[in-house]
Amino acid sequence: MSEPTDTQPVPSPASPPATPPAAEEPQAPERKSFKVAALIAVVVSLLALAGIAIVSGGDDGDSTATDPAAESKSETHEVAYSIVVDKSCADVDSGYDDISQGTEVEVVDGSETLLGIGELNYGTPAGGYGQCRYLADRFDVKKSEDGFYRVTSGNSNRGYLNYTEDDFEDGVLTVTANLG
Repeated sequence: MSEPTDTQPVPSPASPPATPPAAEEPQAPERKSFKVAALIAVVVSLLALAGIAIVSGGDDGDSTATDPAAESKSETHEVAYSIVVDKSCADVDSGYDDISQGTEVEVVDGSETLLGIGELNYGTPAGGYGQCRYLADRFDVKKSEDGFYRVTSGNSNRGYLNYTEDDFEDGVLTVTANLG
């Protein structure tokens, strides 16, 4: 007679396990490289679009967007300045030695805050006999907060010519000073 045993039956090697382990599908190398290439293409495209937006100023058609260059230009005026001396250009040094090529033209507001500086060019004969005209290339000045523009050239004894916003035409103040 055989004795009972406490052993459990051993499954045979041919029988499958009760729950098979989850098998990982191996990714084909070409599938993985395709995903990487696609990701790189998306990133490069986004960077390119961002670059175009930055270069073009990011204009999305919104009419409220302002151009900084145009905005700063609207915060300035131009001054066209000339000074006529009642002496020939050869004789200007006599009594007018502070008026010559390179002399500064200053524009200040009512409280004498500097708004801009221009510079006289060389003198040229003007008008009738014995006059010499010095022109300054047009130069930008800041808009005055108090609406006053005081213009001077030469030494401090010359004083100021006074203007207001109303004296500008199309953003340009034309000043002609006469000495003599």
